[in-house]
Amino acid sequence: MKLLLLIIGAFLIFMGVVVWIFKILEITPGFNDEAVVDRKSYATFIGINYILMGITIVINSYICSTYHMSDYLTVIFFTLILYVFITIIFLGSKKYKR
Repeated sequence: MKLLLLIIGAFLIFMGVVVWIFKILEITPGFNDEAVVDRKSYATFIGINYILMGITIVINSYICSTYHMSDYLTVIFFTLILYVFITIIFLGSKKYKR
């Protein structure tokens, strides 16, 4: 379970870097180019949030494996991390859309 979280976190960090540095927003789910007002700022916002989400998931995996927490607790923390960052992305992306 912890290895899977490390892979998911590393993938999100990679996605965040690709979106932030190269401004490739087409790989993000639900992206509509006509609805975005400022593409560069939106890519920065999404990329940084993906990177932070990935780092938080990697830290969650490390803490749960270091303190030998159960898989149930690991999944609960993972789910909370997803809910928090999805809410941040959803609410924050409104200012970049028409």
